[in-house]
Amino acid sequence: AEMAERDRFEKRFGAGWLGAFRWSRDGTAPIEEIANRLVKTLAEDLRTQSGVPRLGDFLTIMENSSPASLLNCFDALDRIVRAENGHRHVTIAADVAKTLLAQLPPHPSLPTTDFSSLFVERVCGAIIENRFFGKAEVPLVVEGKLSSYNEFRQWQGRLEQLMQPDLKRIADRLLLHPDADGLRAPPHRVQKKTTSELLKENLLAD
Repeated sequence: AEMAERDRFEKRFGAGWLGAFRWSRDGTAPIEEIANRLVKTLAEDLRTQSGVPRLGDFLTIMENSSPASLLNCFDALDRIVRAENGHRHVTIAADVAKTLLAQLPPHPSLPTTDFSSLFVERVCGAIIENRFFGKAEVPLVVEGKLSSYNEFRQWQGRLEQLMQPDLKRIADRLLLHPDADGLRAPPHRVQKKTTSELLKENLLAD
């Protein structure tokens, strides 16, 4: 029964993401190693899915948006998703765009280039959320690898912090090559502490 449950959890993941999940479940890999694995898997996912199709159209819609045109912008984003037959990364990008547009003040203070980079970086993070964190939360807590959903959020937050510089580099590359042609993960970082060591340190710090 336990093996069947493990199999059920594992079926949620794509091949590369499953490897990162197994490392997380094992509990012996340093958290930096898991972060590196997730960044590498993201790069592979982007390559195999042709990056983020219609990325330029997303940026144009967002750069020309205003509070008065918000609903029209949302309709335009939905049309792109339909035109791309619900492509996973296109759908995720549309959701990120809607969230950003709803949160922005009437006149965004970020320069266009910075805003574009922020958007694509958020899309990269949302892909990892969709493909990994959203699927890993329940099994890692249910199987006792992390003691609670609060501890999972701590762990996720630390991973996101570690990945952030690499996600920015990948986002900058995607802005130049939205089809992710030749995209590779940034160089491997040095591992330091295991997940369990880091979690204990965080808990003690509180």
